Amino acid sequence: MKKIILFAIIGLTLIGVQAQTKNVMVAELTNGNTFTMPISDIQNITFEDTMVYLYSPSSLDYYSVLLADIKKVYFVTNSSLNEPLVENPVLIYPNPTTNYIKIAGMENSPLTIYTMEGQIVYRGVNNSEKIDVSKLNKGLYIIKIGNKALKFSKL
Repeated sequence: MKKIILFAIIGLTLIGVQAQTKNVMVAELTNGNTFTMPISDIQNITFEDTMVYLYSPSSLDYYSVLLADIKKVYFVTNSSLNEPLVENPVLIYPNPTTNYIKIAGMENSPLTIYTMEGQIVYRGVNNSEKIDVSKLNKGLYIIKIGNKALKFSKL
């Protein structure tokens, strides 16, 4: 959970974005600050020990944030950050897994699977079908689906 939060905070720490921007990552920090960043500005996210590093090609620089400083990270695809987000429960199962995962909730939503280093290993749409993860290396992965970020373990 902390790594997911870092993922969002790092992206948001980089650049403040106007409230009308679509498809942004929002990170809430423990000090009460909130940062937003367009998802399209994020090229690479890396997790190392207690730090998260984010690379933005638009600024040609790396940004970092302490994992402990991240309270909450989420994604907004609304036309305005002021619009309420509808909370839809999402469940990944089986978790941990060896061959496949299924995602209950947020059907027909785009989803992306990331390594803990921030590399994209899968893009698709949640159509309630099994997602083959048998060829992925053992380890932890982050799934971004809609405005949610969840993790699963591949054994």
